[in-house]
Formats: sequence, C-alpha cells, structure tokens
Amino acid sequence: TNHPMNKTSASLSLDYLLQGTDVVIAIFIIVAMSFVPASFVVFLVAEKATKAKHLQFVSGCDPVIYWLANYVWDMLNYLVPATCCIIILFVFDLPAYTSPTNFPAVLSLFLLYGWSITPIMYPASFWFEVPSSAYVFLIVINLFIGITATVATFLLQLFEHDKDLKVVNSYLKSCFLVFPNYNLGHGLMEMAYNEYINEYYAKIGQFDKMKSPFEWDIVTRGLVAMTIEGFIGFFITIMCQYNFFRKPQRLPVSTKPIEDDVDVANERHRVLRGDADNDMLKIENLTKVYKSRKIGRILAVDRLCVGVRPGECFGLLGVNGAGKTTTFKMLTGDESTTGG
Repeated sequence: TNHPMNKTSASLSLDYLLQGTDVVIAIFIIVAMSFVPASFVVFLVAEKATKAKHLQFVSGCDPVIYWLANYVWDMLNYLVPATCCIIILFVFDLPAYTSPTNFPAVLSLFLLYGWSITPIMYPASFWFEVPSSAYVFLIVINLFIGITATVATFLLQLFEHDKDLKVVNSYLKSCFLVFPNYNLGHGLMEMAYNEYINEYYAKIGQFDKMKSPFEWDIVTRGLVAMTIEGFIGFFITIMCQYNFFRKPQRLPVSTKPIEDDVDVANERHRVLRGDADNDMLKIENLTKVYKSRKIGRILAVDRLCVGVRPGECFGLLGVNGAGKTTTFKMLTGDESTTGG
C-alpha cells in the first residue's frame, strides 16, 4: 500500500501546534487585557493631580482603606471585560479553553491575572502627574512584556531539541514569572499545546499519558506566581504611600539669627521656651528647602515657630512668596519637611 505512515507523537503535536489558532488567540487576549489594568491608574493620577486623594487623607481616611477600596472597585470593573473574553471563547467553541477539563484553569488564570496585575499598576500613580501619560506608558509596558516574553519562550520551546536553547528557555521562563502578563499568556499557550498532545494520546488510546492543565509546568506555576505577586504589589503600593522608597531630605536647623517682627519674635520665644507644649498645634523650627537645577537651593520656610491655643482663631499673614502655602502643605502632609 502507498498509504502514508502514521506520524509520531512529536511531529503530530508540533504540526497541530503550528496550524492551530488557539495559540494565536492567547496573544490577542494578552493585547486586550493589557489595556484594562492600565486604565485603573488614570483615575488615581487624576485624584492625585486634583488633590482629591489628599483631601480624603486630610479628612481622616486611612491610606490602607483608601487603597483597599480602590482595589475592590477595580477588581469589580476588571471582571466585566474578563467575563466578556470568556464568553467569546465559549461562543467560538474552542475546546482548548472551554472544555470541562481546561475551563477551570482558564478561569483561574483570568481571576489571578486581575488579582496580581491591578496592585502592580498602582505604584505608577506616584510617578505621573498627567493621567494620559500614565495610561499610555503602562499600556506600552504591558504589551511589550506580555507579547515579547510569551512569544520568546514559545518560539524557544519549538527548538528544545537544542540543549543550550532548552537551558536558556528554562531560565527565561523562571525570570518571566514576575510578570502577570507573561503568566496569563504562557498559561493559555501551554493549555493549547497540552490540548493538542492530549488529543493525540486519546486517538492512540494512551490515556495514561494525558496531562491535566493544572500540571506544575503548564498552569499551576503561573497561578502560584500571580497569587504571590498580588500581595507583593499591594505591599509595595502601601510602602510607596508612606514614602518608604523616597525618604525626604532632613537638614539640621540653622543657628543663624532671624530678623523677625516683634510679635513674631515673641511667638518664637514662647514656643522655644516650651510654653506652647499644651497648645492644640505646635510648630517648632519648621523649615522647607527646595532644590532647583537652575537656581540651586531655595529656602521657602525658615524655622517657623507657631503655637495655636485651644479655641483660638489663628491667621497666617505674609507677602507673596513668604511660604504660607508651603507651610500648610507641610502641616497637611502634602509636602515633606526639611527640618523642624
């Protein structure tokens, strides 16, 4: 007979993989899900720029509660596009993602992707002043990391007969685990690849060689990584909120004499003597120095001493540039203090 010989498991699975559209679908899902978490930062940057976020803190809102509330709301919003993606997979009836065996793994990937990527986006809100800039930057980063990392490991996997490339691919897979975008895309691709191999083993009756999508190297390793990344991302956000990574510069209080008006000098002596220790508000040697590349050091507030007694109505007067606004920014925590 001239009937062609049956293909081996290696060639059959590789041919299926190269011809299948399920792998390409994983790339499109990465692209779509790169826009969603980036959009969450837009509102955070806008709140910071308009001082709405600062107003909430001044009003007594705890920073941890603020970020938890944002996280819960963002996760609820994330579930909408994630649900739409899953519905589309069912509409097109893709067994690699919708079969009873694979669907729990797909659902876990989508849920943990939202869990991990959302708090990882939050620290960017501290670095941007314009919401649109933050949005574009995060989209580009998500797309670049998600597509590049996923495609790179996928292509290297096709050449694993080369021992050196196999070692390189193993290292890359371990390094890329820190990116939720990669974990989502790689998990979906590995499920598609595993589905093709399982189809072959089912045809030849070797059911004992069929693998579950929850095998460690297929999906579970990425799920564990994303679970940890969610906690780490939120922890980093809280540390950024408390300026853990950006310690304000503290300078020793100057001893140079200050030429004050009589009432200002009297208030300074009262505070420094300790007579204002029982006041509702006590400011002692409050100092703020700004740094400018062109001008150098700018002394905005110079050793301000003020005490406000209970029930007292106090007014802070001064010419333009005297440091009134800077003083109140430091009092409310909007600006860090240089001294005092």
